[in-house]
Amino acid sequence: PENLMPSLSPLLLPLAALLLLLASTGPRAAHSAPAAAGAALYQASDHVTPLKFDDLRAVVYSGERRRHWLLQLYHRYCGHCINFAPTFKRFASDVKGWSHTVGLAVIDSADFAQVMTHYGLNGVPSLLFIPSNTSWEQKYFSLLNSEANLMDQLLNQLQPFVPQLVPLQSGEAANSPALLEEASPGRLSRRLILDSLPSLSLRWRLNAGLSGGAVRVSRVPAAGGGSAAALGESASIDELRRLLAPPLRPPSAVAPPAAAPSVMAKVAQPSDSSSSHGELRPPTLDDLRSGIIRALVSDAAAVSLDKPGVWPAVRDFVRLLNSHLSARSLELGRLLRPLAAWLPEEPPSHDRWLRALADAGFPTRPPDAWVSCRGSKPFLRGYPCSLWQLFHTLTAVRFATAGASGPPVMPVMRRFIIACFSCRYCAENFDKGTAGMEAEIGAQPAPGVELLYLWRKHNAVNNRLSGESSDDPAYPKARFPSAALCSECAEGAASADANAAAFLLRWYGPGAGWASHPEGDSDFAKPAISTVDIMGFSRLDLVIVALCFACVLSVLLAVWCRLSRSGRRLCRRGLSPFRRSPSPV
Repeated sequence: PENLMPSLSPLLLPLAALLLLLASTGPRAAHSAPAAAGAALYQASDHVTPLKFDDLRAVVYSGERRRHWLLQLYHRYCGHCINFAPTFKRFASDVKGWSHTVGLAVIDSADFAQVMTHYGLNGVPSLLFIPSNTSWEQKYFSLLNSEANLMDQLLNQLQPFVPQLVPLQSGEAANSPALLEEASPGRLSRRLILDSLPSLSLRWRLNAGLSGGAVRVSRVPAAGGGSAAALGESASIDELRRLLAPPLRPPSAVAPPAAAPSVMAKVAQPSDSSSSHGELRPPTLDDLRSGIIRALVSDAAAVSLDKPGVWPAVRDFVRLLNSHLSARSLELGRLLRPLAAWLPEEPPSHDRWLRALADAGFPTRPPDAWVSCRGSKPFLRGYPCSLWQLFHTLTAVRFATAGASGPPVMPVMRRFIIACFSCRYCAENFDKGTAGMEAEIGAQPAPGVELLYLWRKHNAVNNRLSGESSDDPAYPKARFPSAALCSECAEGAASADANAAAFLLRWYGPGAGWASHPEGDSDFAKPAISTVDIMGFSRLDLVIVALCFACVLSVLLAVWCRLSRSGRRLCRRGLSPFRRSPSPV
C-alpha cells in the first residue's frame, strides 16, 4: 500500500549506522589475503615441479607411476633454504635428462604447513626420496642430506631400482652396445647410464686401474664379433657424451646442449630495482601481525605439539605476546586475548590447535602483508625480518614499562625458536649463538639488559650472514643502526649502550606507530566495546548482530501494523512506534 513507505522512514537512520559499522569491520578481512603469486622460490623453468599439498598425492603417488621422486620441502623465508636454492637448481639442471627415471618436485611449507605433519618432519630444507613402489598411506621415504653431495646420494638411492646401475661382475656379459669402465664408485658411468635411458641400455664395470675419475668407453661387438673396441677415455661428462653420440645411439638419446653461460648468467642477475639500497623503516602493525600469524599458523602448526618441550614453548610464547602487546594494540589484542585464555596446560592435538587458532580469528593461510619487512624479491626478508622486529618490539615494550608489561622476553623467545622455527639450521645456529645467555644476562634479565643483549646478537647474525644468498641486495645485512640513523650508537662511542637503548626504544617501542594506544592504560585494556570473546563471538560482533536483529524486527513490525487488521487496530490505539499523526481535517 502507498502508506507503507512513509512508515519505513524512521528505519533509515539505524540502517545507515549499521552499514557504517559493517564497513568499519571490512579491513580486518583484507589481512587474510593470500600471498602474492610470485612468492615462490622455485619455478617450473628450474627443472623442478612446484606442487601444492593437494596435488602431492595425484602427482607423486599416482597409481600407475613408474618413476621415483625427489621431493624438497622448503620454506621461502628460511635463510638456509634460500642459500641452498642455487645448489638445488644446478643439481636439477644436471639431472634433467633423468626425468623418465626420477622427477624433482618442491613444496613451500610456508603455504602448506600440513606437508610437514604428513611426513612427521619439523625442519627445512628436507629432501625426501620417494620410491615408485610406495603409497600415500605408507608415507615411506629416505632423507637425503642437503649438505652432502646430492648426485652421489641420489645415485645410491636409485641403484636398487635400476639394474643397469649395478656394476657387472667378473665374466658377466655386457649385453649392451657400449661398456663403461671406471673406478669405484662409478659416478660418471652411472650418470651416463641414466642419461641414456630408456633409448639405450648401457652397462659399466669396475676398473681399479683407471685414476682421476676417468671413464673408458668401449664398443661392444655383436655376439661372436670379436673383442671390444676402445672408443676413448675421459673424465669430462661432456666429452664422454660426445663419445657415446651417433652412430652409437640414436639422435633422440643425445643429451640436449647446455644453455650458454651468458644466457643463464643474465637470467640469474637481479633486476635493476633491487640494486639500489632501500630505506629501513620501523615495524608496522601489518609486519608484527603477519609475523605472529605465520609463527603460530605455519611454524607451530608444523611441529608435533606433544614432543617434549614444544607445547610449553608455544604456550609461553602466546602468553608473552598477549601480556606485552594486547593492551597496546586493539588489532593484536583481538587475536591474542581469546587464544591466551584458551591455552591448556597439556598439549592439544594438531586439529584442536588449528581449531583454536581459527576460533581466535587467525586465518588458515598466513598473510604476507609486509611493509617495513618487504624485500626486493618475494622470498627475501619477510618472515625472518618480522620475527626479529617482533622480538625487538617485545623487549622495547618491557623496557618502556620497566618490566611491568610482562615477563622477560629472551628466555621465552629462545625456547620458541629452538622448538618451532621451521628453518632447523637457523634454529640450531641460534641455539649455539645464545648458549651462554643465562650466564651472561641471568635467568630473569632486567629489561634494559635483554634489550641490549638481543640487539648485539642480531648484529652478530647480520655480520655472519652478510653477502649470502639470503641477504637482500636492496637491504644488505649490516650493523644496525647505521651511523646515519644513530651516530652516537657506534661501537666505541661514549655512552654507546645508553644511546642505543634510547634509539631502540624510539624505533621499536610503543610510540613507534604500531600501537593503537602506546600507554596501554586501564581504559584501553577494557574498552567500551570489549574484544573479549563470548561463546566464540566478540562483543563487537554481538552488537552488530543485535543491530541487525533490531532493524529486521522493526521492518516486520511496521509491515504488520500497516497490512494486518489487528495491527491497524493497535496502531490506532497508539501502540505502534511508527504510528503516523492523524491528518488535520
